Amino acid sequence: MKFINHLQHISWSDLESWVGSRVLQRGENYFKNDLVKDLVTCAEGILATVSGTDAYITLVTFTENAGEPKLSSRCTCPYRSRCKHAIATLFAYLDSIKQGNDAPEIKLSDFRLRRLKEGPRQDDLEDEFEGSPFSTDPLSELTVFLKAESKESLIEIITQFATQHPELRLDLLDRSRIEAGKTREIASSIRKEITSITSFSTGQSHGSDEGSQANFSRVKKNLTNLMNFGAHDLVIELTLFLLKRAIPYIETDDDDGDSVSQISSCLKIGFLAIKKSNWSNYEKLLFLLNAQFEDDYQLCRKASEVIDRINDVASWSKVADYFHEKLKHFPLNEANENGRSLFYKRDQLAHLVADALKRAHRSDEILTLYESEAKATHRWDIHFGMKTGSTSGPTF
Repeated sequence: MKFINHLQHISWSDLESWVGSRVLQRGENYFKNDLVKDLVTCAEGILATVSGTDAYITLVTFTENAGEPKLSSRCTCPYRSRCKHAIATLFAYLDSIKQGNDAPEIKLSDFRLRRLKEGPRQDDLEDEFEGSPFSTDPLSELTVFLKAESKESLIEIITQFATQHPELRLDLLDRSRIEAGKTREIASSIRKEITSITSFSTGQSHGSDEGSQANFSRVKKNLTNLMNFGAHDLVIELTLFLLKRAIPYIETDDDDGDSVSQISSCLKIGFLAIKKSNWSNYEKLLFLLNAQFEDDYQLCRKASEVIDRINDVASWSKVADYFHEKLKHFPLNEANENGRSLFYKRDQLAHLVADALKRAHRSDEILTLYESEAKATHRWDIHFGMKTGSTSGPTF
């Protein structure tokens, strides 16, 4: 029972704060469905292989921050950390302790720690003609052929292939619109693409109004095109639209984070547009921090790259006051659809206020903030338990 001293200070609310309620519930379901295999302990923490769309290697580690236990994780899934696979691994370890069977130590021959350090792998691209005496350079051969054709013939060839291949047709259409500066037409196409993709649950076939595939690559490409064109306001408008559509879509998503990863990449472009916009620093911070607070799926994690570059003390002070007021009116007994307390969201909001106070050079107000929270929620253990020794064990 190697890590029991760390685990006895971690509650369900701590786990909700760590990954969000939905990821926590999905991780619990993965554990209950017996998808955690080859659980072992190592010097760094708990290691396991978790089945899903693929078999993912997950490591959960335990550290201390100012004397308090801190969870962290690494995984080979698209999330890379704080995922349902990490939760499933943690629950499997807790269950083994409950059964009186501590997980075995890792073997020297176990490849999984090395695999975690390698990161994502690229598929090997091989020329099927390599080594053949008849091999040629296909692109060179094609270039020679096209150069010999007339303009009218080239138009006919391209039009024919565009008719047969929807992806090529869309790419050509996008190129023509950006060359002509038709930003509104591009924005309209992006909205239709987002609506089409998010109108289906993960695993169903998707199709847009113009026949695109079920992924966000075209959305990302055209958001980038609009950014390069300087249409920042349009990109922000589309970012708001994507955020509104993405949340209910992700709620039905069970593709091990692939959709989350794609949407997050699109939103990153929107956050960059906000950085380059004419908004005040206060308006930028308010939008980005609210987006992160409402996000239970790590869709907006890239917003921190913009947030951390804003060092305007006056704006951070206004942000602290805004969220402090929001905290005062946040329900004390609110629960999600499963009846579970949303205290973790209140904790998240309190920590947001504390961080804003620190950035506003008002650190002397943080202790008062947490004392007020402890009195309001009657949860002294959450903020002061490690100092008073009153923290209770996990209640799973």
